[in-house]
Amino acid sequence: MFHPLKELPRRGPDGQVIDYTKESVVERALMSPHAPYAVVLDCVGGTELIPYMDHLVLDDPKTPHLGHYITIVGDSKSFSHECCLC
Repeated sequence: MFHPLKELPRRGPDGQVIDYTKESVVERALMSPHAPYAVVLDCVGGTELIPYMDHLVLDDPKTPHLGHYITIVGDSKSFSHECCLC
């Protein structure tokens, strides 16, 4: 069975999936050579990433269609264990 939130990020050459139960999402995301990201797909929720949005989400006038933060759960941490950075 295809599970898009688990499998799709791993299919791209730069897709990363971070398990927040095993490591710090903020620390890993900020240290990545791929930051800032075209899309941050938050499947965990909470407010941990909010203070770092300027460093995590791409903001380039040449590519205004990129640079999005998307959450599927709001501020709750009860649905998933992953965050996808693309």
